[in-house]
Amino acid sequence: MAPLVEVKLPDDKSPDDGFPADHTAWNLGGMLIVQQHAPAHSYIRSAAKLRSSSIDHWYIALPRTGRSWTEVDRRVEEGQPGKLEIRSLGYPFRGRATYSESLFLYLPRDLFSDVAATSTRRTIQF
Repeated sequence: MAPLVEVKLPDDKSPDDGFPADHTAWNLGGMLIVQQHAPAHSYIRSAAKLRSSSIDHWYIALPRTGRSWTEVDRRVEEGQPGKLEIRSLGYPFRGRATYSESLFLYLPRDLFSDVAATSTRRTIQF
C-alpha cells in the first residue's frame, strides 16, 4: 500500500500488534485487480505522496465487508458493503476504515481522459 497511501494503525494499537493485511493482486497489463483483507486503519494520500508517486490511476472499489470514511476536498463519503466507489489517485484524500474485505480495480487515468476533463468530483459513489 506504501506507493499509494500512508497507513496508520488505530490509536489503541501499537506497531508490535502488527498489521495483518492480505493483498492478492492480478496484473492485467496496465490494469490491476486487488483483493484486500485489512484490519482497521487510517490512510492518507497527501500532496507530498502525489509528488513522489508516478501512480495516477482511477480506482474502483467494491467493499464486501466493513466501512470507510474518506475525505476529499473537505467532503466525507462513507463506503459500505455493496456501495461502489470510484476515486482518482491524482488528488489528495484521507480517511479511516474498519476491518474490511474489498475488491479494487486500478485503471490508468488515460483510459478516462474525456471523463476526467469534464468531471469536477474526485470521488463518485453508486
